[in-house]
Amino acid sequence: MSIASSIEWTQSTWNPVTGCTKISAGCAHCYAERMARRLRAMGQANYVNGFRVTIHEHALDLPLRWRKPQTIFVNSMSDLFHDKVPEAFIREVFDVMRRASWHTFQVLTKRAERMETLGRKLDWPPLGFVRCCPLIQTCCRICLTAKCRQAITSMKAEGNHDENQHDKR
Repeated sequence: MSIASSIEWTQSTWNPVTGCTKISAGCAHCYAERMARRLRAMGQANYVNGFRVTIHEHALDLPLRWRKPQTIFVNSMSDLFHDKVPEAFIREVFDVMRRASWHTFQVLTKRAERMETLGRKLDWPPLGFVRCCPLIQTCCRICLTAKCRQAITSMKAEGNHDENQHDKR
């Protein structure tokens, strides 16, 4: 069974990493940090470290077990491209996304620079879209690599409560 989501632009969430650190003004009211506190207080095992970046190897294969095709938000409770997430683990996450090809994956990052740097080295699976925060200019830069451009069907740039849809073509 997938982890159903109430987020309007996705169907399920997959969190092989939880936790983050604030890097911009847009992080001031982080929903994931508040939710992590609640989940820790409830005794949820993935949140024993609160909102510190934590790798969850046991969660890696979850999308492979979900047989019904769906749109999956990768790391709704973290940033896959956080500097504390090892490159090798990011590669494992990308491997699962490639193998679970019946799903559409969505990635959100505020660390577009690391995504761009690693993007040249990663074997990109097809993605539904990449959401980037907080600067549109940064978001547009991430798709400079050919691999990234081929993988992303659209890119959502967020900033100042305005959303601008950018087609990759």
